[in-house]
Amino acid sequence: MLVRSVSRPDQVRTRWRAGAAVDGWPYDERWWTAGVEALVDALTGSGGDPAASAERLGRERAAAGIRLDEALSDLDIGLEILRCSRRTRIEVSAALARGWADSVADWLSRSRYGCVDTLTELTTRDYLTTRLRELYTEQNALGHNPADTRVLIAVSVRPSGEPIITERRMVGVGQALRSVFSRGETLARIAPSVAVALAHRDDGLTDRVLALQLELSWTGLCARPVQARTWVEPLPGEHELLAELIRDMCG
Repeated sequence: MLVRSVSRPDQVRTRWRAGAAVDGWPYDERWWTAGVEALVDALTGSGGDPAASAERLGRERAAAGIRLDEALSDLDIGLEILRCSRRTRIEVSAALARGWADSVADWLSRSRYGCVDTLTELTTRDYLTTRLRELYTEQNALGHNPADTRVLIAVSVRPSGEPIITERRMVGVGQALRSVFSRGETLARIAPSVAVALAHRDDGLTDRVLALQLELSWTGLCARPVQARTWVEPLPGEHELLAELIRDMCG
């Protein structure tokens, strides 16, 4: 892994922390960790393996309750200060994500519940399926059909050959969905590169779809190579067809 030493480790850490503060790092008391020390030492040639140090930092960030997108954005500041090569940036970012994911997976394995996708903070496909079954049961008991009152607003992105890049794209999709659908709608990640919102079919639906498309465009997710695509998926008339619908949406 190519590294380039531009200054002493203590200088890099000081500049990195200052950059994090300017960037809006919201956890000032949780920024400086042993993983930061180890990673800077490794990348400046003072000793240690950059990948192992990045994994350690990822585990520390996850344990502190810091989201993956926040941890990666902060890491980008340090890598920019160090003027790391593109290859090094990819390798170190992937290592941090592995450490973060391993920590979260360990937590989930000790938890009874797994209804939230920890990377995007969207609910899971299983949770959405359960929510839809409940909705059909409730509405049918009242003589209504959910297909008349609800739709699925779907967003897909182009997968990358680097899994961590796909994850970062989906983090952005999750943020866009939450910014538009903030009235208690169920938001779920149903596939590695597909997320949906269970939305009300009302007079404001078109405006919300346009708002979502604008949000995705403003964050650059509609441009190449991400090419985020948005569409409206009607619900089937019978709940028995839900599994087939979701399977088809997942591609």
